[in-house]
Amino acid sequence: MGGKNEIEYRKLCEKYHEYVVLAHADSVREGFQELFSYSSRNRRSFLLQNNVKGISKLLKRMWVFLRYSKKMQKGMKECFTDLDPYFKAMHEGTWSEPQGFKPPQEELWQEFKEYARSKWNITKVGFTAVPPQLVFKEKAILFKYALILLQEMKKCKIDKAPGFEASAEVMRVYADLGIAANDLARWLRDRGVRCQSSHPMGGLVLTPPLAGKAGLGWQGLSGILITKEFGSRQRIAPIFVENQVFPLTDSEEHT
Repeated sequence: MGGKNEIEYRKLCEKYHEYVVLAHADSVREGFQELFSYSSRNRRSFLLQNNVKGISKLLKRMWVFLRYSKKMQKGMKECFTDLDPYFKAMHEGTWSEPQGFKPPQEELWQEFKEYARSKWNITKVGFTAVPPQLVFKEKAILFKYALILLQEMKKCKIDKAPGFEASAEVMRVYADLGIAANDLARWLRDRGVRCQSSHPMGGLVLTPPLAGKAGLGWQGLSGILITKEFGSRQRIAPIFVENQVFPLTDSEEHT
C-alpha cells in the first residue's frame, strides 16, 4: 500500500539486511499484497462481487476514498521518507549498533502517553518485542520493539455498519492515525530514540496479535483486535523502537 516509497524501502532493507529485522520463514503475506497479486480480471471481479452492490454504493465509496486519500498518502509516504537519515548512515558506514540495554524510562513513557492522548486522541498504548513471525513475508522492520497505538472509532458511526457512515469513519481514523504515528515517531526522535512509524492501512507487521501480545486486547475469531473498552472499534498503528526504553506491557489478561 505504500507504493513506490515502500518498494524503495524494501530494496534498502534487502541491501542492508544485517541491520534490519527480517520476516520469519513462517510469516504470512500482507492482505493487500495478496489481493493485488491476482490478475487484473480476477481482482476486478473480486471487488465487484464483494465490495459494491450498485452504482450508488460505488460512488459513495469512491467519495470516501477521495476525501481521505490525500491525507492517507501523505501518512504512508512519510513512514518511509522519514527513514532517509537512517539508510544514509547505513550507506556511509556510520550506523552504530544499539548501545545495549537501557533501563525503562518511566518519565519519558508517561510523557509520551500524555502527548499521544492529548494531541492525537490515542486511547491505548502498549510496548512489546516484535516476534519475526509477525513481520509480513518479504518485508522487514528496522527495530525489534514496538509501541502499539490504538485510536477509537466513534460508536455512533460504527453502529451503522456496513453503511456509508461506518465506512467514512473507518477511513477517517486510518488517515488520522497514520499522521499521528509519524508525528509521535518524530517526537521520540527529538528525544534521542531511534524509531520507525508504520501506517495503519497496510503495513509491515500483523498488528492484531501484536497488540494482543502487548496486553491491549485479544485477537478475535474474525482476526480483528477486541478490547474491553471498544470491542473492535479501533485501528492500530505500531512505532518500531530500537531499544527497550519503555516498560513492557505484555499480558495474557485477555486470553
